[in-house]
Amino acid sequence: MSAHRELGPRDSLNEIALAKAKQKNGADATVRWHVAGESFSLALDVTVSPIGPLPSSLEEARGSDDEIPVVLSPFISRTAQTQLEGQGLSYWDPTGNLLLQSRNPFMWIKQEGSAKDPNPGAKATALQSLKGRSASEVMVRLLSDGRAATIRDLARESGVALGTASRVISLLRNEDFLEPTGGGPIVVNDPVRLARRWTEDYSFEKTFKAKRYFSILGSSVALERIRESNANYAVTGLAAQALWYEAETRTAPLPATDLWLYTDDVARIEKVADLVPDSANGTIMVAQSEFFGPGRGNYRPVGNTRTAWPWRVVGDLLSLSGRYSAAGSDFAEELASRPTGPYA
Repeated sequence: MSAHRELGPRDSLNEIALAKAKQKNGADATVRWHVAGESFSLALDVTVSPIGPLPSSLEEARGSDDEIPVVLSPFISRTAQTQLEGQGLSYWDPTGNLLLQSRNPFMWIKQEGSAKDPNPGAKATALQSLKGRSASEVMVRLLSDGRAATIRDLARESGVALGTASRVISLLRNEDFLEPTGGGPIVVNDPVRLARRWTEDYSFEKTFKAKRYFSILGSSVALERIRESNANYAVTGLAAQALWYEAETRTAPLPATDLWLYTDDVARIEKVADLVPDSANGTIMVAQSEFFGPGRGNYRPVGNTRTAWPWRVVGDLLSLSGRYSAAGSDFAEELASRPTGPYA
């Protein structure tokens, strides 16, 4: 931000404020800049490794008129600069390589810094795991749609930072889970195989730190109270799978003895359902999630009950063993065979 203040005209008001930082969703940070009578929002995506030739996932990104995407890196090569510029992206590195470009309002600021990486021994840090919450958002969206036009579209629809989505897609490309489209759209080649790979790292209980409870009311009455409240929630696990099957007048393959829930307000769910913590034997699990924001669409109504997206239900089941994993595998096979319809 200190370096940023030196860019504006000397005779104009130059105010900069850090609007958002370390958000679970969106860019790594958002800076609002008021300069020369105009206002700009800079969406900063931070990479901790130098950028040489641009990764194919970032090649697909596009800028927007309401927010300027800026890639920050320890070093950005001349090749990467040209590619970023051509894709409508801005960039900045500590050596002085800088491009800030915007169509509306119009802005063009470009400076040249070092042509050589000042720390050539730095190693790239590629994503090695799909265990995090943000990775799960990308995976659920990708499995649900089967494809994405660009990495920026995927990041926006998943509600995660561009850098996060880029690293997930790079891992999936490296492990051959995506169709080779020659820089075209992102296309899943085998959703069931991809779901199984995701759940090698992911777990509903561990990733979301779900807490176990019991209710003296019983699971059915507890769920009824939650439905009648205004709380955001989504049922997952065997209970969600059973609801999908029952909606088609089918019998669920396994009885749902547990109730698993996502919510953005655990304290409220505890109160309305009279939940008592029981980490050893509780049959009700509640996970704190941030994916209920406007436009996120991370639950599906089945009758009068909200369930998590079918592919998230698959992931939550597959991440366990025994009957849960078997149920998740069967559900995944069915979803893959029915890319359209009520489960889509």
